[in-house]
Amino acid sequence: MSDKKNSFSYAIRICLLVSVVCGVAVSSAAVILRPIQEENRRIAIQRNVLEVLGEYEPGDDISAKFESLLEPMVVELDTGNIMADMEPSIDVGEMLKSNETSMALSKEQDIAQISRRQNYDVVYVAKNQTNDSIEAIVIPISGYALWSTVYGFLALEPDFNTIRGITFYEHGETPGLGGEIDNPNWKAQWKGKKIFDENGMINFAVLKNGLAQGNPNAVDSISGATLTSNGIANSINFWFGENGYARFLDNIKESL
Repeated sequence: MSDKKNSFSYAIRICLLVSVVCGVAVSSAAVILRPIQEENRRIAIQRNVLEVLGEYEPGDDISAKFESLLEPMVVELDTGNIMADMEPSIDVGEMLKSNETSMALSKEQDIAQISRRQNYDVVYVAKNQTNDSIEAIVIPISGYALWSTVYGFLALEPDFNTIRGITFYEHGETPGLGGEIDNPNWKAQWKGKKIFDENGMINFAVLKNGLAQGNPNAVDSISGATLTSNGIANSINFWFGENGYARFLDNIKESL
């Protein structure tokens, strides 16, 4: 019996058994935890949307406040149409895996360096509780900076041009340099800036050395993080351009 336990084949069988047990345990944990992870992600998105509107306070019931203030809408980016029959729980990551639900971007189109653009995305509309007028729109943005793709939200005032706020919820930029995109002081300068110029053309920039002062279409870059700053500017110009939300914004202006 001792020789059998010391044999090579016995050791292999034990290793295989342990591997199977561990595999089952990991798979089971993933299945059990998936709903929790999805719920945490949903709450995180809601909190960031409220933050960019200036509506979040620590201790808030995030879901209750979000549902009372905002209406998520699915937008078809090519047409700018609101897809009333689509649930706002769409998975952008899954869409980007298929040619049927996303498009490859040419080098000229891909100023945000995202390679592909999904066909649909979700915007968040804040409406006045009294007269149902639009008070703000929150639009998701993304683009490659220095080390990572940066994901965030930008809120527009009812003129669909003036920036109400910007926030970033996922990135891998260097702390103290590109990571300063999370600095409240840097984000504060975005408030009141314009996406489009007086001719309705998208013309947003992040400029060095205080050159943004007096420029309604620019903010100051982050010191020592030129490439990160440029990446943020490129993401703004992409998502508010013809391959982003330009048609949606035109449609919603015409409907008012």
